[in-house]
Amino acid sequence: MTLSLCGVNEETVFACTLERNKKIVSLCATPASNFYYAYGRPASIELRYPSRDIQEIAFTRTHLSFAGNTGGYAYAFRNGTYKYILYSISGERNYERSGLIVQRDGSARALQDMHCQASTVVETENDLTLKATYQWSRDSEIESTGLPSLR
Repeated sequence: MTLSLCGVNEETVFACTLERNKKIVSLCATPASNFYYAYGRPASIELRYPSRDIQEIAFTRTHLSFAGNTGGYAYAFRNGTYKYILYSISGERNYERSGLIVQRDGSARALQDMHCQASTVVETENDLTLKATYQWSRDSEIESTGLPSLR
């Protein structure tokens, strides 16, 4: 069973358990159509963006396209001097990769790239929720250079 850090009456847009540290990452939609990111464990959320006090949303949604009918999307936001990128990629020969990339502002490289455990990935299929994310701006850095890597 995949866990999410979203509330009982909220929709899980994206969630997974990370391979390396077994923590959960979630992008959630509230009934009022507000979105937030959460990272940690159910009993101990380490980062929530935006915080409950600040509801200004600066999420981006960028389409990813690679050779060989491989593609996906990336949800990103900036918090302080860091950019957080949730991504999901799928393609031919059952290729699937999802995860969380953390990048320091001004750097072309990823600071961390934590992959999801494959069997734990949850992605919404709710058309209304997805359409709301399609209205978000695209991340010009991701569009021009792709996802940052550790190299």
